[in-house]
Amino acid sequence: MSAAGQAVTRVSVLRLSLSVRAIKVAGLISFIVLWQIVGSAAPAFYSSPSRVVVELRELLFEDDLVYLTLESGLTMLIGLTLSVVVGVALGLALGVFRRFSIAFEPFLAAFYAVPTAPWIPLMVVWFGIDRPFAIATVVIGTAVLLAFSTAAGIRETDRQYREVSRSFGISGWTMFTRILLPGSIPFLGAGMRLAIKRSFTAVLIAEYLVGLPGLGLVIRSARESMATDRVFASAVATLIVGVALIAGSSAVERRLTRWRPATF
Repeated sequence: MSAAGQAVTRVSVLRLSLSVRAIKVAGLISFIVLWQIVGSAAPAFYSSPSRVVVELRELLFEDDLVYLTLESGLTMLIGLTLSVVVGVALGLALGVFRRFSIAFEPFLAAFYAVPTAPWIPLMVVWFGIDRPFAIATVVIGTAVLLAFSTAAGIRETDRQYREVSRSFGISGWTMFTRILLPGSIPFLGAGMRLAIKRSFTAVLIAEYLVGLPGLGLVIRSARESMATDRVFASAVATLIVGVALIAGSSAVERRLTRWRPATF
């Protein structure tokens, strides 16, 4: 392609990108304006953006919203760290050892299919109603997911490179450390993105149920006060944190899968 053709292509891509962004901004502005109109007509039911901003300011400067968010983040980080350790170890065992997979994968699949809610009474007995309860909720909700992601990466990498490895005489520990383990990292990255979303939900639910300091407590306090503005403000605060986590997890996944061929 000529230089002129490349320049035209770049301009077209830039225009398309600006057009998409403009549509998104217009949609957001339209939603805020419509919410303001509806909320002003029935503030007891729908609040309004202006009232939510005032309530968010109060949460931020008077109710220690930053501290509560950090509390939730620390709980989530500890739970995810334990989930990665447990999940990756299980996933490697499932992917590498066929007999282990045959014996235990059905039980892990059944455990993963059961929602967290039935485990809550037992978890209260085991861990009490303090921070370990919330951490355990994260581990139960995400460890098996990471195990299956890691196992899928091991199996897919083995399937892709088994013949090539044999032709070069690669096997055993070298096969595991040089091919299978690196090949499973993109799959683990995809699992981590899903695990971060699930762990955030798990932390909110745990804090909401037992009244632990954190974003879940903000939502619980808003519900108990029956103040519409505070309910919407707590939801918006949670939304902002959730969007930031999703963006961060997507960036981590792109970083982990940057080397991966598009046809892998």
